[in-house]
Amino acid sequence: MALQKNPLLTEATVNLIIDQIKSNFNSLVADVDNQNSDGISLEPLDNDSIYLSDKYETLRPPAVFVLFQEHAFQYSKDPNYLDSVDKCIVVVSCEDIGASNLTRKSWRYGRVIYGCLNFIDLVDTTTRLKIKTIPKRLGYTQPIASKLKDYGKKYRIDTVLDLDILHYENFLT
Repeated sequence: MALQKNPLLTEATVNLIIDQIKSNFNSLVADVDNQNSDGISLEPLDNDSIYLSDKYETLRPPAVFVLFQEHAFQYSKDPNYLDSVDKCIVVVSCEDIGASNLTRKSWRYGRVIYGCLNFIDLVDTTTRLKIKTIPKRLGYTQPIASKLKDYGKKYRIDTVLDLDILHYENFLT
């Protein structure tokens, strides 16, 4: 059996999710910052600060972690149609010197990541992958002491978005 040339479902899906974050995160950060005049500003996301693992010791906050949990295959009556669901967690980790400022920052990063991935249709024309992102839950960790004091930050909060990713792949078209 020959090896498939196109990426596997999870790999192609994560590429679409990361491209969506890279394309929209920083413009949404600017929009959220412009809506607030309290002196608390969000830092933009560096494209090198998006990770595919649960490595929580970020090198440059803020950082985004795209963590896939499972892929559930579901087939329709059409033999060439796949209608599947991925379970995914997207974590935005941010740091600040004060816990109260950090709490507001984490809420605002929650608005940003939700805005990036809220009911978005994404298509990869090379692999013919068609997905829709469905946010299920947005949560926040308690402030914890940060190990990265090199940046002058003392506390960290993780904003956690539970995401379902629906697949619509019709291999006949």
